[in-house]
Amino acid sequence: MPRRYSMAKRAEATGRTRRRIELALIELLAVRPFSAIAISDIAAKAGVSVRTVQRHYPSKDDLLAACVSFPARALADELSRRPSASSPRAALRDLVEALFSFYEANTEQAWAVYSRAQDVLVLEELRQATIHARESLIGALFERWPDAWSTDKRTARAAMLGLTAFGTWQALTDAGRFTAQDAVEFILGVLDRCLLK
Repeated sequence: MPRRYSMAKRAEATGRTRRRIELALIELLAVRPFSAIAISDIAAKAGVSVRTVQRHYPSKDDLLAACVSFPARALADELSRRPSASSPRAALRDLVEALFSFYEANTEQAWAVYSRAQDVLVLEELRQATIHARESLIGALFERWPDAWSTDKRTARAAMLGLTAFGTWQALTDAGRFTAQDAVEFILGVLDRCLLK
């Protein structure tokens, strides 16, 4: 009898494997220079074989490039699973929830980037890519609802960028100060009161 599988499930499993490999490299970059990390180190950290890493990424540089684009891909994927927002408030909620969900799912890697970016050039590139991904999402929000903001767009963008940063999420949720959902609600309340008409 032929084996039955769906292409969607196979693609999903491939995506999960690639994500584990990329996140393993990010974690390793927090403690070692890129040149000192072997494919076997990445494979061991990700819990896959060296051959699996090589099948997905022909070189370490290809893997590094995938890591730098990881935040934008992960956030776009998270938002694509949600129905299109019907109001600026709903879109703002989707954005904050997606970002905070991303931080919660990738806390170790985000902390590695956040805490070591000044010392590790590759992690600084990843930090900048994450900021760019957030800026793009915020920009899309302004494009869709250009007249929904009570302040000038420059101020609103800066406030949203600061209040949705990993450091803000970390400060709110560290040591049980807020639950992840309480942090979302708090930031949404601030943004709603200060920025939306």
